[in-house]
Amino acid sequence: MNDMSPIVNKRPARRRVPMATTLHPDTVDRLEEMANQYHVARGQLIDKLVLSLYVAVKGGHMVCIHGEQCRMGRTDVPAVL
Repeated sequence: MNDMSPIVNKRPARRRVPMATTLHPDTVDRLEEMANQYHVARGQLIDKLVLSLYVAVKGGHMVCIHGEQCRMGRTDVPAVL
């Protein structure tokens, strides 16, 4: 008996929402440099940056890009946010 069932993708489909926006050329350059440094796509980097800022604003303390509190010991959220 041949038990060759098809391989089923168990990961849910990731839905990325396209967003048309304009950025300063310097911002694009910095974004590209950081994406290359962290070996991620620009969209993934933006996701991580927005998440870290969101957590900082909601929690009232600065967090690093990896989502944990920064080691610098800084606890204030910059007023610019």
